[in-house]
Amino acid sequence: MLFLLTPPHAILWSDLPERTIDIAREHGGDLGRLDWRDTEEPHDPATVVQVALRHGEACSRGIVFPASPLIAVEEPGKLASLLEKSQESERALAPHDEVMEALMPGWIEHGRKLSADVDESVRRTIAREQEEADAFMAAPVREDVRAAWLQMGGLVL
Repeated sequence: MLFLLTPPHAILWSDLPERTIDIAREHGGDLGRLDWRDTEEPHDPATVVQVALRHGEACSRGIVFPASPLIAVEEPGKLASLLEKSQESERALAPHDEVMEALMPGWIEHGRKLSADVDESVRRTIAREQEEADAFMAAPVREDVRAAWLQMGGLVL
């Protein structure tokens, strides 16, 4: 999957494979002429710009970049949000634990242990995903892409 960032910071997508960018680099061609669709998921514009400047290729309409770096960079935040929502749900259901404890002694302790194990597992996953995200963001900004982006009216957020 590919994304197209257009000035000032609209995001479109195509289901073409990421290697399409390499083919266009090698053989020429304007990736802006491909069929692009509006994205359905929200993305942070500043993050998109930073990923595109590092991993994209300038075209007539903006910057085309592979989806995988953006997905990797966004993943730790999404997982952290899901963990927080899960913990909120547990707190909301806590009053019902007393009823379950009366029916099945040990319910509360088992639930605490299970929750702690799941939370720790998710935190480890977030840490691994953050390492991958950091690696993508450690790539240098491509100055040719940045210059083309600014020339077409793009904003560097």
